Amino acid sequence: MTTGNNLLLRRLKEKYARYVSHTEFLKRCINDSLVTTGFKINCKPNIVMDKIISKKCEKIKLDASIKLMELTVQACEKGIAGMSERIDSLEATESEDAIHDASVYYERERHRLEKVKKGKINRLLCKDTVVGERNVKGDGNCFYRCMSVAIYGTEDLHSEVRQEICDYMSHHREKFECFTDCSIDQHIRNQRKMDGSINSWATEADIYAAAARYETNIKITMNKDKPQWHNHVLRINDDGTEETSTPSKRSIHLLLSNNHFTVLYVHQDDAVPTLKDPALACSTTQNETVDWFEMTQSSAQNSTEGAKPEAEVDPKPEVLKVVHDPESDSYEVVGETIYLAGENESKSGRIKPQKSMSGREHGKKRFKLKDKGDKNMGGDTGVKAEFDHINSNQDVVTNLSKYKLTREEISLLSKGIKFIPDKTKVNKVRLLADLNEWERRMRLREYFYGEEKNNEETDHTLDEKFRLKKKSRFTPNKGRDMWLDLYIETVKRDIVSNLKRSGKLNLTKQEQSAFQSLLDNDAIVIRPADKGSGVVVIDKLDYVSKLEREIESSASYETTHSDRTQDSLKSVRKLANNMLKEGAICKDMYQYLVPRYPKAGSLKGNPKIHKSGAPMRTIVSGINTPTEQFAEVAEHELNQYVESSPSFIRDTTDFINRLRQIEEPLPENAILFTFDVEKLYPSVPREEGLAACQQALEMRAKPLIPTHFVIEMIRTVLDNNNFNFGDRNFLQTDGVAIGSRLGKNFACSYMRTWDEKLLEFPKSPLFYKRFIDDGFGIWTGSVDDLLDFGKHANNIHQNIKIEMKWSEEKIEFLDTLVKIQNGRIITDLYQKPTDKQLYIRHDSCHPSHTKKNLPYGLGLRLKRICTREEDYKRHRNELKSQLRKRGYSGKKIEQQLQRVDQLKREDLLQKNPNKKAGDRVPLVVTFSKQLPDITNILQKHHSILENSERLQAAFKQPPLVAYRRDTNICDSLIHMKTNRLIKKETPCMCVFCQKIIRSDIPSADRKDTHKVIKEARCTDRNIIYGIKCKKCDRAIYVGETERTLKERIGEHLRDIKNSNEKPINSHFENHNAKDIEYAVLQKLGHNGRAMRLLVEDIWIRKLNTLAPCGCNVQRNR
Repeated sequence: MTTGNNLLLRRLKEKYARYVSHTEFLKRCINDSLVTTGFKINCKPNIVMDKIISKKCEKIKLDASIKLMELTVQACEKGIAGMSERIDSLEATESEDAIHDASVYYERERHRLEKVKKGKINRLLCKDTVVGERNVKGDGNCFYRCMSVAIYGTEDLHSEVRQEICDYMSHHREKFECFTDCSIDQHIRNQRKMDGSINSWATEADIYAAAARYETNIKITMNKDKPQWHNHVLRINDDGTEETSTPSKRSIHLLLSNNHFTVLYVHQDDAVPTLKDPALACSTTQNETVDWFEMTQSSAQNSTEGAKPEAEVDPKPEVLKVVHDPESDSYEVVGETIYLAGENESKSGRIKPQKSMSGREHGKKRFKLKDKGDKNMGGDTGVKAEFDHINSNQDVVTNLSKYKLTREEISLLSKGIKFIPDKTKVNKVRLLADLNEWERRMRLREYFYGEEKNNEETDHTLDEKFRLKKKSRFTPNKGRDMWLDLYIETVKRDIVSNLKRSGKLNLTKQEQSAFQSLLDNDAIVIRPADKGSGVVVIDKLDYVSKLEREIESSASYETTHSDRTQDSLKSVRKLANNMLKEGAICKDMYQYLVPRYPKAGSLKGNPKIHKSGAPMRTIVSGINTPTEQFAEVAEHELNQYVESSPSFIRDTTDFINRLRQIEEPLPENAILFTFDVEKLYPSVPREEGLAACQQALEMRAKPLIPTHFVIEMIRTVLDNNNFNFGDRNFLQTDGVAIGSRLGKNFACSYMRTWDEKLLEFPKSPLFYKRFIDDGFGIWTGSVDDLLDFGKHANNIHQNIKIEMKWSEEKIEFLDTLVKIQNGRIITDLYQKPTDKQLYIRHDSCHPSHTKKNLPYGLGLRLKRICTREEDYKRHRNELKSQLRKRGYSGKKIEQQLQRVDQLKREDLLQKNPNKKAGDRVPLVVTFSKQLPDITNILQKHHSILENSERLQAAFKQPPLVAYRRDTNICDSLIHMKTNRLIKKETPCMCVFCQKIIRSDIPSADRKDTHKVIKEARCTDRNIIYGIKCKKCDRAIYVGETERTLKERIGEHLRDIKNSNEKPINSHFENHNAKDIEYAVLQKLGHNGRAMRLLVEDIWIRKLNTLAPCGCNVQRNR
């Protein structure tokens, strides 16, 4: 329990954190001459004064405000010293746990205040109003021309500015390497060019280098009317250390529009006048002494006798004339305004270019602003500009339709099908359902604690695994343990009450409109391209005709006159009954194997845009089909045989390890070869495949089900692979379905026997492995012998044909490029030309840890695959470039990749055991940016459970937060849209369908009406339904069901007929069952019972069907 002193210590540390944060904030403002609203003096004399006097007055007020802030800092520091002594005295009397808790609390509060402080600083720094602009020549040197204008007053010295910046980068190369995609040497070589080529355009590295070289803050916006400034500031001290937190008092403002930079002149509120204000530009050096009342500099070269006060300031100041003196190699500046002299200003009024620094050189492709919220070296938030030459949206999106996509629609689809759009608010109903499910898990853990230990040594067989899948609705009641009740309620309350407000969405309003437009356009179908080739838009009629042509041209499929789903279910049920009678399976296993609500498979296709005519790769989904569970069990039983095959490889890592076992050096006549089996799954001969499965099953060490029954299960799966496409029904008559769970192991079981026959050839390969339908080998001999080996492969069975490739130097296999160099095998990364590398965008609504660890995971893959360090570094730079295109921070990418750099490849190639999450209760929620820090909430209140010894033992660690992803573009625009367009499901018009209400339903009190699902069918499941009395013309009952509407309404009708004591009978005592009508109020998909109960409650309140107005009764949940 928290003691009084402990609570006092927490509060004191919280106050201490506030004082420290406030002091740091004020010091930052004083250093940058920024005045917050609370210290700003708003006194304005009610007289007319010219601009010079007005600015003097503003300066006096600014100095006074800063003086007030300095005094406040002194007061805060005294308060901090006093609190520090009190904290020390309290900690001397507290336990270590109390001190630790207070420290954790302090760190959390300090972290929160740090975010608030940064936000305030950013807002103060962005108070810049554009008052004019100066365009420069657009020849590929525009950034350097802008810098030349800002520094020297003319764009003619852009080449000198470019060289100075390049020299500076070369001298401090390690500071800017994290901003580049290619090597730093290549980047500097590219930047020294002035030919206007794309590679010579300024990048983020060059902008930060310019900011550091000229000790200025470079602010960039893409909209001068409503500027959002992206700050670039970097200070490099003499000792090589860098500072990114303190911006310069001098700023250069640039506009980036249509890939062109322009100089902006701005007025900044609440700050010292700097080089951006032409009226006061004479005071630019940091160390000079300025008399603000006379507006003159103590430097002799800037004193001007008889200077006339300016009445108005031209937003586009006069360009200074710069005259070059070839003898002294200096520049004479003629004019009254010095833009940025700094350390280069001499007493004679000349500005000399800084001497070039020697050093190496380096590069990137082009400047790109980061996404808002993406922090980098000293940068504030900003918007990201993607350029066509980096990642053209048209390269990602292939439009094969007659419909002309808008720019916004292309922009949306180019984000990738895994992109998750932000929601404006959290789905509270879904969140509450998730919390209720978590509460149930917590109560079940407490209820059964102690019994679990007795079963720890039990060998969990597959049969037990299926038995444990059996659903139960049992939930222990509240009140068993007061501390558990308190913990659950406190956590739930904290999560719901601390939801954040919606921030800026990751889709523009135009992209949101484009999203809805694509969703509503029934003339087109959107599909993922085959083999990672992006997104394809195709006319619906073309999509249908191509798929039908693929099916009709194949000998593996035939058309059926009706849907065979019920026939398939009968076959499954019959075989399961036989197994149950003979004791091969238990009752629980029977219930798992026989589905309650099966449906036919569905046909979909992905266009192969890398081939002529873009043919379709057909995919038959086996999800929720009658034979799905049969396929799962059979696949498990075949797994051991498949993985024990001599040619088996699990993945790329396994393949590389097998290559490393080859004795080297290789023979001089070694030839690398690969082959691909054409359409393996539909081509596997069934009888030979069943014979191979028979052989596999007889080799099992621990059979779950007798072999003859597993063979019958496999045969049932193969014979009942029926699917529909639109209003047509098909049956696969040969091979196995690509989308079936049985597909891989059935095909691989046959291919193991095929491998044995392949290696009966008189001359065998030195090395041979196969990954499903892709084979790899090393041949020692002539090319003619290898070709004969390929002919032999094609003669093993008439259905199995291979396409072979070979090379004496290098060949691609999976995602590796295998090479032979000096008799050694070397592996490198291979990327298919069609691969668009559409990694998750940084602005996608994914959990932050997912995006943070993406560069690390991809870097590990590179490190494993690449034998040579130079190959790894090359692909590392390419990966960095690709991730930058997807909006990731160059510095953060570099941090993650540096972690990979420190690892040894040999260690990464070792098989690591899977890390278990431990014995922690999961809290599964749909991720949203509006969610609070749930992990912190669970940990903060975990001490409540420690008040009970039983709970302390049952919950040794806080619950584990697991995020499920929200709906992405693929879910909405691909799967849902395709299903809606192709599967035109209509009511069957049976006696149940005829009574479904398809118009609005009135509430029980008849005060209002509510919309219903008009396309409802009697077979709809996982629904909220409403019952209406036709005679009374009002809703009387709301219910929920996982089963079909037909089944649930049938139960109600039987209850009325038999006068069972059910809530609905209270209304129909004097009525006839014929007076019942019903409507589907809402479809919920597969969201679970907790979700249905919550939505049911909402509809009960909407329709006001609680007794006595209706028949619903209040339930305790």
